[in-house]
Amino acid sequence: MRSCLYRGTAAVSHLSVYSPPNVDVGENDYYGEIVKFDEAVKGDYRPTKTGERFGPSWTTHWFDVRVDVPGDWGGGEVHFLWDCECEGLLWWEDGRPMQAFTGGDGCDRRAEFILTKNARGGETFHFYVEAAANHMFGNDAGGIGPPTADRYFTLKKCEIGLFCRNAWDLFYDLEVIYV
Repeated sequence: MRSCLYRGTAAVSHLSVYSPPNVDVGENDYYGEIVKFDEAVKGDYRPTKTGERFGPSWTTHWFDVRVDVPGDWGGGEVHFLWDCECEGLLWWEDGRPMQAFTGGDGCDRRAEFILTKNARGGETFHFYVEAAANHMFGNDAGGIGPPTADRYFTLKKCEIGLFCRNAWDLFYDLEVIYV
């Protein structure tokens, strides 16, 4: 049913990543350097694409994202769709944090951000996504257990979608009835 929520999707026009150097803090424990937004935007970015893996556990990766809304999407609600299987945070290019993401297939999944509720068509958006190579409550291999030090996450989705509010309303009504 979720596949019906978007009447169309489009690729982002630019996607690059900056992975700050890892800091070894002990045997098998790797943490990415803590980098604030003002420093991250000046990082050494390189091109990337969906399908690439990021890690190891506890590292942070910054994505520079630019999207161009197709001209024929005017009047529609446009979402940014993101899934890196881990936690993330979308930042506007001026440094304002906007919304967190939780990737994967769990009930806590949050993988979309409303770019505009009434697109003009043809507008451009520029923002950053800070992705942390961990889950919301840690980094175990699934269930309750010790953290996995060498866990990697895959960038599964990075695109924009033309949202279909009627399909969402029907989907949500069915969810409420089912529960």
